[in-house]
Amino acid sequence: MERAVRKGRPFLLSAHAGWLLSLSSGPPTLPGVTSIPLAWASSARLSQGAPGAARQGPAGCPPRVRKLTGNTYMGRKPTRDGICKLTKIPGRFVDSHLLPKALTRADGLGPGLIQQGNGRTERRLSSWYDKELVTEEGEAILSKYDNWAIPTLRRHRLVWSGWGPLQTLPDFTPFGDTHVGIRQVDFGDEKNAREFRLFLLSLLWRAAATTRPEFAEVTLSSDDLEQLREMVLDGNPEPLWFYPASLVQLSSLGVRHNHAPMALTKTIPTIGGVQGYQEPCFRFFLDGLIIHFSRMSEEEHKHRNLGPLRVGNERTLTLSTVTYEGSAQAENLAIIQMEAVLGRPLVELGRGPFWPKS
Repeated sequence: MERAVRKGRPFLLSAHAGWLLSLSSGPPTLPGVTSIPLAWASSARLSQGAPGAARQGPAGCPPRVRKLTGNTYMGRKPTRDGICKLTKIPGRFVDSHLLPKALTRADGLGPGLIQQGNGRTERRLSSWYDKELVTEEGEAILSKYDNWAIPTLRRHRLVWSGWGPLQTLPDFTPFGDTHVGIRQVDFGDEKNAREFRLFLLSLLWRAAATTRPEFAEVTLSSDDLEQLREMVLDGNPEPLWFYPASLVQLSSLGVRHNHAPMALTKTIPTIGGVQGYQEPCFRFFLDGLIIHFSRMSEEEHKHRNLGPLRVGNERTLTLSTVTYEGSAQAENLAIIQMEAVLGRPLVELGRGPFWPKS
C-alpha cells in the first residue's frame, strides 16, 4: 500500500485522493447509494474559492453539477498571442493537453466528462488542457514526445489501452498470494529508455508550468523549473538524478479514469536488510500507470544507486505491480465518490476511519 506523509503526519494515500475525471453517463454508484448516480472522475484539487466550483446542496444532499462555461477554465475565449512558456518565443497560443489526450479516455456512455474532488462535482468538455501554456511551436515539441511515447507505452502494455481484450497483465511475477508483483520492460536500447524519460519529464514540466488549479500540488523552485524547461526543449534527459521517475503498474483492469498529480512522501520499507527510507515525490496517474518523480537530493540519489528501478538508467526497467483491487488508486476513487455524495471532504467530518493516525 502506498503511504503518503503530509504536513508531518502520516496519511494513507487514499485519504488524500485529489481530483478525478470520467465520462458523465452510465456511471456506477456507491454501495448503498442507489438514488444518486455518480460518474467516476479524476483531477487535482480546486481551492474552495476556485472559479467554476460547484455549489453545495442542502445538508445531506449531493452537490449540484455545474457545467464549466463562460468565464470558467473550460469556457471558450478568443485565441490570443503571447510568450510560449516552453520556447520563450512569442506566438499564437494553442490548447495544450496537460496529459496526452489519447491516454485520458474514461468509462461511461455519454459525451463530456465529470470532474469530482474535495466534495465538488463539475462537468467538463475534455480532459485538462491549458490555453496559455505553449504556442504552436511549443506544442509541436510536446506532441513529438507524446507521439513517440503513446505507441511505446501500448506496445509494452504499460497502459490499459495497450491490453486489447486482456483483463489482467500477462507478463509479471506476483509475490505469492499478495496483490503485488514485479515486472521488467526492455526498451531495446538505452536511447529508447532515455527518450521515455524525456516524455515523462515533459509531463512534469507541463504540470509544474501550468496555472490550472487542479495541478497546483506540482510546484518546483524557479531554478528547477527553468532547468526542466531547458531539458524538455533541448531533448536532454541528463542529469539522470534530476527528478528521476519510477513506475508502479496496475496489473488488473479497473475503472478507466484520469487523476491529476499529487505531492506526497512514500515510505520505502526495509527489505532484505536494506534500511527503509522516506522519499518525497510527485505522483502521476496515466491510464493504469502510476509515475513517481522523486524529489530526493542529488546526494541521496547517488548514494542509493537504484539502477534499473529508475527510468532511463538502463535499457531495461524494473517496476512494481499491484492489482487494481488492492491498489490505493481504487481507494482514491471510492473516497472521491463518497465525498461527492456528502458534498465535503471526508477529513472535515471529524475523526473516523479516514482520519490520519498520530
